[in-house]
Amino acid sequence: AFQAICSALAVVHSELLMKTSDLPVQVVSTWLHLYGVVASTMAYLATRQPGRSLLDGFTWLVWTLVLANGVLGFVVSFTFRHGGNSVKLYGASLAVPLTCAVSGPLLGQYSGSGFWLGYVQAICALCLFYGDRRMLCSIDADVVVGSARGRREQEEAECPKMV
Repeated sequence: AFQAICSALAVVHSELLMKTSDLPVQVVSTWLHLYGVVASTMAYLATRQPGRSLLDGFTWLVWTLVLANGVLGFVVSFTFRHGGNSVKLYGASLAVPLTCAVSGPLLGQYSGSGFWLGYVQAICALCLFYGDRRMLCSIDADVVVGSARGRREQEEAECPKMV
């Protein structure tokens, strides 16, 4: 409980510093991160166990994830800074199946058919919402004409006209 209270107070204090400072956001953010590093180092030094190093237990997979998260953090910040809403939407939409596809071979965690069917449904909804109206209407018209033609041909095959 004490750590949660300290964390909440730290967040409020950092927001107060960012809002009231005349410095650029990048400078204030750098100072806040440096304070976080100092606080984390002090906490580690106070709680470390003798005979264990800071990085005990980290495998190549952990380092790969750390590196990937760092690179993706830069990509996301670049996208949020320079990308439009469509780019953000497509980026988020593609991140989910990519994560699932990569987690299978690396972690042995495979998504079931329910996930993929739901994802296909979400993609269809995005296409319907953001798609070109003329294209969507032409597809609807083709479906209506095709089903009417198919129904008429079926009726003629079942009930031949008497001549």
